[in-house]
Amino acid sequence: KHEWPGSSAPYGYKLQYSLSPEENRKLSRKEKGEQVIDDGPANIVSLIFYLASWGHSQRTIANLLNDCEIPSPEGKTWSSGTVDYILDNDHYLGHLPWNVRSSRNTSRKKQRGEYDLIFNHHEPIISVSLWNMAHQAIDLHKQNGKNNNTNFFLRGILFCKECDEALIAKNETPSNAKKAYQVY
Repeated sequence: KHEWPGSSAPYGYKLQYSLSPEENRKLSRKEKGEQVIDDGPANIVSLIFYLASWGHSQRTIANLLNDCEIPSPEGKTWSSGTVDYILDNDHYLGHLPWNVRSSRNTSRKKQRGEYDLIFNHHEPIISVSLWNMAHQAIDLHKQNGKNNNTNFFLRGILFCKECDEALIAKNETPSNAKKAYQVY
């Protein structure tokens, strides 16, 4: 079934009921809503994935969203943890993660592959290719310790033709200079 099995829908989705909320409250057993895309928040989820795929860190994405005064899912300011939670949620691919927590008494999440996924449960917000690009950028950031927040985009990929050593990035800008002098 395409019903959302309890709690509130993830950020980017909303629950649509066949009955009005008032009629739903009158029932002895609560009707389950169908999960549909909520356009405004869904666009923010897409933006988060695009920014991550371009190499921006979770902290930078959170700062950008806060600078634009976009409220977080809780209606407060964004944190890197909230952005990371969205980037790590299989739900945005259209799958329903099931049995995700290690036990009923702890909030520790199981590792990817240890929990069940109900595939194609609902309409996805992002494509598989965008998910893969974002996670590839995140993995590269973890491996190399860098992201697009640096002015030295070629750091780690520019090598000397003669000795095959990686060129070192340096900022040689004098303190009162009007122009930046960044060299390898």
